[in-house]
Amino acid sequence: MAGFAIAFCGVSGGFGANFFIGSIGPILSGISESAEQMIMPGIEVNPAVNYYFLGASSFLIIIIETWVTERIVEQRLGTYLGTTEKLAIEQLKPIEKRDYAGQE
Repeated sequence: MAGFAIAFCGVSGGFGANFFIGSIGPILSGISESAEQMIMPGIEVNPAVNYYFLGASSFLIIIIETWVTERIVEQRLGTYLGTTEKLAIEQLKPIEKRDYAGQE
């Protein structure tokens, strides 16, 4: 369960703050440009304007996400004590080895 929680948070945080200029940059720069043109008409905002902020935010998100997972999420879940029996590994049958084209 901790793996699901950290994966969800990682994807959510990584979408907003990452090391590359993605699709969110032009969207945010368009909003910033509209707001700045009220003060300084004719100003243009580059989509890379938040590059350093997003790069620094990536490290911050990684640190906070790791701390929250280890100190809060995993502590509440407790230790997993697997009580199920391991399945035996069996060799594949010839029909199971066939590929999608129906050939062996």
